[in-house]
Amino acid sequence: HLIPSGDVLNINAYFKVQTPVSEPGWWLFVHILDANGTKVAERASLPRTDYPIAQWQAGEQVVVNADVPVVLPAGDYTLVMGFFRPSDGARMIIAGSDDGSWQMPIHVQR
Repeated sequence: HLIPSGDVLNINAYFKVQTPVSEPGWWLFVHILDANGTKVAERASLPRTDYPIAQWQAGEQVVVNADVPVVLPAGDYTLVMGFFRPSDGARMIIAGSDDGSWQMPIHVQR
């Protein structure tokens, strides 16, 4: 995925709910890591202010929008996304993930 530097990366993430979440305090995090694994950009917020995560139902597909400003040098990066609990930093368990996140390579161009 190519992203112009100085632009905003607009993420539309589609989540398929496997099991309802009874705890309302989960936030979405989006990190951008450089080639050394250093976090160079981030965003953390409630996944949806209009539809709390504790109301999501099993089998439902929920769309979450997240904008991340990308003011970075040209190069290859990794987008990391998941859910965490701000009270203690714990990450939500995600099917198919060892660390509670999804990762995707991105390329920033000038």
